[in-house]
Amino acid sequence: MTESLYPFPTLKIRMILRAVIPAILAISWLILLTPLMITDVWDESNFLIYFYSQPYSLWEKLLFTWMQPLGNLYRPIPVSIASIILDQTTFSPFAWQLLRAVNIGLLLSSLALILHLFQRWQVKAYLFPIFTTLFLFSSSGIITATWYANIFDASSLFLLTLALWLISYQAFFLAGIAVGLSFFCKEINLIFLPFLFILFFNQKIDFKSLVKVFSTIIVVGGIYWILRFNMIDLGSDGDIHDFALSKFWPSLVGFMDSFWWQNMHREQAGWLGITCFTISLLAFRHYINVLLFAGLLFLAMLLYWGMFAYYQTDVINHLNFIGRLYLIPATLMLIALSLWARPFIFALIAAPVLFGGWQTYQAHQQFQTTFLNIEQLAAKQEQTLIIDFKHNPLQHDVFRNIQFGEHPQAKYAIDIKTGEIIVRD
Repeated sequence: MTESLYPFPTLKIRMILRAVIPAILAISWLILLTPLMITDVWDESNFLIYFYSQPYSLWEKLLFTWMQPLGNLYRPIPVSIASIILDQTTFSPFAWQLLRAVNIGLLLSSLALILHLFQRWQVKAYLFPIFTTLFLFSSSGIITATWYANIFDASSLFLLTLALWLISYQAFFLAGIAVGLSFFCKEINLIFLPFLFILFFNQKIDFKSLVKVFSTIIVVGGIYWILRFNMIDLGSDGDIHDFALSKFWPSLVGFMDSFWWQNMHREQAGWLGITCFTISLLAFRHYINVLLFAGLLFLAMLLYWGMFAYYQTDVINHLNFIGRLYLIPATLMLIALSLWARPFIFALIAAPVLFGGWQTYQAHQQFQTTFLNIEQLAAKQEQTLIIDFKHNPLQHDVFRNIQFGEHPQAKYAIDIKTGEIIVRD
């Protein structure tokens, strides 16, 4: 009698670990994000002002998005999604809040696909809440959800996780289409190609199916790369990737050091981050997985060449948003560790991942508060509020009547170290 009843409490515990606890964690995460919905900043503000200032129809804006790069970027799918949503609204807090909600929805949808994938591939039940925690409460999870300019990363991750989910159902052509479309969101998705070889080595996909996925990716993704190279020359001044040799070594060290912190909130690289990165690679049970994933992460570093060469000690700094760059490689790494690594590694990487998330949470809160204070100050002014601050990519906020730039005679300035507004005599 005891043996016949044994499976029932076991199944109940598995259900709690696989579904109930991840759901509680997701709800807690959503509550935690609420204080970060302060105001739109930098690229968010830029796009809102650009979109609402253009005297063109939605169709004309979408046509431009697909036929021309946006600055040094050609990522038409997420820009189109944002444009369609904004076309239904006006310039208001609701606009940027709605787009951040889209990012949140994409992240939670990606998580749901991954957890369902874990069930199909029989990942141990206790890893479900561990993965959920490290995914949502990381620096990349927090900054992607609370800065809608990261819709590039959020939409990329959704398409890649959708591809994995489709592979688990043997829908290989559809999986290839999803990966091919992901290139229209961000170039970093190239690292999914070596991830497919890792799936093949670990018998999650056979060779014939691998060829189906790859051939579809080449056809669909090839269209993106042809369009991109016709608009932006690789490594040119108009390309976001400059591939400067002087930045190679700092980028490599910075990438390894910051991989699990997922931010650059330090003065320089440290031994702890590099140690955690190295041990997480060595935690794979087979040395082939170690080599394949080392190659995948090296490719990620090459695609992000030059972006990890600097560290952040200021409150007001573009590196406040760098957590987004880790979303795709770190998530693929977490999936791989859950499938093929020794479980001890999660105890090791939990500290830098969660502490890095807390650092990003605090920094992003301070960052937004500074610009909210400026908006409130501008609302009390009859004339244009001039701010001495040359680092803001937004020079003139025509809707809030704020002028940023190098104005040494201005009454107001921003202290980039503390984020405080300086009032001059």
